[in-house]
Amino acid sequence: MITTPRTAPPQLGPKVTAVIPVHNNASTILPLLDSLARQTIPPDEVVVVDDASKDETASLVLEHPLRVRLIRLEINSGPSMARNVGVEAAEGDVILFLDSDVEADPGCVAEVKSVFYDQSVDALNGMMHDQPLNNGWAVWYKCLVEHAWGDFMPQWDNTPNCLNARIGAIRRNMFLEVGGFDLRYKKPDVEDHHFGLCFTQTRRIVFDRNLKAFHHFSNFSQTAINYWKRTRSMLKLLWSFPHAKTDNSGASQRSAFEFLTGTALLVSLPAAYWIGPWPACVLLSCFLVMSHKSLRHCLRKKGPVFYAFAVALHAVYGAIVTCAGIYTLLEVKVLPRLKGGQ
Repeated sequence: MITTPRTAPPQLGPKVTAVIPVHNNASTILPLLDSLARQTIPPDEVVVVDDASKDETASLVLEHPLRVRLIRLEINSGPSMARNVGVEAAEGDVILFLDSDVEADPGCVAEVKSVFYDQSVDALNGMMHDQPLNNGWAVWYKCLVEHAWGDFMPQWDNTPNCLNARIGAIRRNMFLEVGGFDLRYKKPDVEDHHFGLCFTQTRRIVFDRNLKAFHHFSNFSQTAINYWKRTRSMLKLLWSFPHAKTDNSGASQRSAFEFLTGTALLVSLPAAYWIGPWPACVLLSCFLVMSHKSLRHCLRKKGPVFYAFAVALHAVYGAIVTCAGIYTLLEVKVLPRLKGGQ
């Protein structure tokens, strides 16, 4: 059951500490700190944890006019460790997580303070704006699709089981009770999903579309690598949490069906030489219908030419995700059983 939090003026809300992990982010950290300096209600504290950067990130943070508490790690340990260290050092009652490559909407801190006035709110997920901070067709695709996935969930939906660490908030004491992010994740991975699955066994995460940020999105090759790696990590994670789902609101399940259909479409194209064009035409029609919600912003914001590109890219990424899933299924579930039967 979705209930609206009992909000209050931000001035009545709890103390908020923004926690930002950084690693060689000299090109993006200043715009993020600038966005925090422009907040309608400033954060009570900003903690930046420098995960052993080798560039000028730390010096840029120290020189910024915003009052920032900088913590430097001697060894590069990954965002999970950096966030955990930041939370441990924080003095705020609520932690606002921000990744180092985002820019916070001017009302972010005010929104967090207002919503967390309601003591029944445990954690809060935000969403991405529909305009990326960088450029490129693959970048725009990723941005608009992620924005559309946020649209799948109604306001104040309380079924997500992933804490959005790019822009999300949580009560500090509850974060510490769970034990923070799993330190086995040394690189950006599915640590936010792992934490969320642990957290939602006893608590709830609420989705708030008023909590927004702008984001730098990866290009085609990096997105393809991320989809491959995270599909494998996600499946292994889910198999370790019986009865868990990646997204109780349906976005991930919907995407899985889209990607499977896109993969079948790509397979049918070369097969058309032998079996004729009709299977490909049917699959294309199904794919367009199934992916409409995911890609509708591509058509609305960028026009029909870009939409055609997005449809093709959506199918390609779908094939990558499908292959990663099949590979992981064989690796984790099938091959061990075959070896055990020998």
